[in-house]
Amino acid sequence: MPLSAIGCPTWANRHHGPDWETTPEDMGDGGIRSCYRIGTSCPVERTSVQPPTLDPLQTYLAIANLAALVVFGLHHILRRLGPSTGVSELVLCLLSAAGGAPVAALMDLLFDRRLVKENAWHHVVVASTLVIWGVVLGFAYVRPLDPDAFLAHLRSDHSALGICVALASAIAFVAFGVDKRRATRGRCRIPEAVLLGLSMLGGSPGALVAMRLFRHKVNSPQFSWGVPLIMVAQVALLAWLVNAGLV
Repeated sequence: MPLSAIGCPTWANRHHGPDWETTPEDMGDGGIRSCYRIGTSCPVERTSVQPPTLDPLQTYLAIANLAALVVFGLHHILRRLGPSTGVSELVLCLLSAAGGAPVAALMDLLFDRRLVKENAWHHVVVASTLVIWGVVLGFAYVRPLDPDAFLAHLRSDHSALGICVALASAIAFVAFGVDKRRATRGRCRIPEAVLLGLSMLGGSPGALVAMRLFRHKVNSPQFSWGVPLIMVAQVALLAWLVNAGLV
C-alpha cells in the first residue's frame, strides 16, 4: 500500500509542517534521508537526494564559455603587451558564435569597450550572438515554442512595432546615404559606431537596403556580415517575444 493511502505525506510535502523531522541516521548516509512524524507511527520512507545535474545544452554552453574565458583572457593580456598582438579576430568571432558570447561580452565590457575599426567586427558578432543565444535559452527554459500561441499572437495588431521599425530603418537609410555622399566628396564621415548603432536599434532593414542601393560599406566585414547578423538576431528576438505574448 502506498504511503499516501495511509496518511503519510510524500517527500515533496514534508517541508510543509513543523512536526516533521529527519532521522539522525541520515546525517552522512550519502544523501539518503528518512522522515517521520512526531508522536505517530507513520512508516519511515527513505529517498535518495540527487545532486543537480546539467543537461546537454547547459554542459555545452559551460564548456564554450570556459573556452571563451581562456581565449579572450589571453587575447587581452597579449593586447597589453602590444597593440598589434592578440588572438585572431576570426577566432574570437567563432568562439562567440559557438556559445561563448556571454563571457566574450563581459570581457569586452571590462577591457575593450571602445568601438574602433579594428575591433568593430568582433563587437558586432559578440552583441548579435549574445542575443541569439539568449533567445535559444528563452525557448529552451523560459517560454518554449507553442505553435498555436505563436500564430495567435502573430495575427494580433503589431502596427506600433511596425511604425517603430520603419522609422528606425528610415533614419538608418538616410544616415548611410549621407555617409556615402560625404565619402565621395571627401568630407567628414559619420562614425561607424553610429551607423552600427542605428542598425542595432532596429534600423537593420534600412541599413541593408542602403548598403545595396548605394554600394556603401559592402567591403567592410562589420557591415557586409554584421548588419545581416544583427537582423537575424533582431528577428530571433522578435520571434521569442511574439511567442511569449510580449509584443
